[in-house]
Formats: sequence, C-alpha cells, structure tokens
Amino acid sequence: MVKSAKASKVKSTKASKVKSTKASKSTSKTSGLTATAAYEEIAQKLASNNDVQMSAMFGMPALKINGKAFAGLYQDAMVFKLTGEDHKKAISLAGAKLFDPAGRRPMKEWVQVPEASASKWSGFAEAALEYVSKIKK
Repeated sequence: MVKSAKASKVKSTKASKVKSTKASKSTSKTSGLTATAAYEEIAQKLASNNDVQMSAMFGMPALKINGKAFAGLYQDAMVFKLTGEDHKKAISLAGAKLFDPAGRRPMKEWVQVPEASASKWSGFAEAALEYVSKIKK
C-alpha cells in the first residue's frame, strides 16, 4: 500500500513538471500567448465568421476553406499560403522562411512565420484565407 502511494506521488510530480514545461514553452513576445494559444484564437475567430474548417495537414493543426488549406501551426510558427505583396511582407520578416516540412523541398507559396512575429499572424491568416478562397477547385 505504501508503495502505491509513493508511485502515485511520483506520477503526480512528473505530471506537474510536464504541465509547467508545456505552459512555459514558447510564449510569444508580442502577444503574451503561447504559439498554440495564439493559433487557436485566430482559428476560432476565422471559423466563426467564415466557412473555415479546423482540420489537419501534414499532421499539424490547419485551417481550410473549401477543403483547401490556407494556414496552419507548425512547431512554434504559423504557416500561410500567400501570394504577391502579402507573400513578400511575410518572407521579409526576421526568421521567416519558405515552409519545408520534410526538409527537402520548400513550398513556394507557403511562408513559415515565427512566433516572434505572432502579432502579424492574424493579418496573414486573413490574407491567406482571401487568396485560397479565390482558387477554383
């Protein structure tokens, strides 16, 4: 009986360490939210106002319109399918790069914007939504 009490105390301590590590992980310098929380806030806003579906792409959370992905959360960054000036603005941000989930071939229209620029994520998500919603099936 004493052994199981010790085991549950150890499990509880480990669980609280994991929770505190996750909670402290990646807090955005610009918004005060974690990357995940910032993404979820944007996702909820877009999903409530449009025909946006919360889905998955490459095993990551993603946002889709008409079955086509336009944004997602990859590690501690958001990725956006952009074109024209929006693409240029996004790629010019410090730490931004073409999205390359496999590490072999960057996706030319997709820009990975780091958490340090989380304050710009909402605008890029809206631009990506507008762009992808105009693409014909």
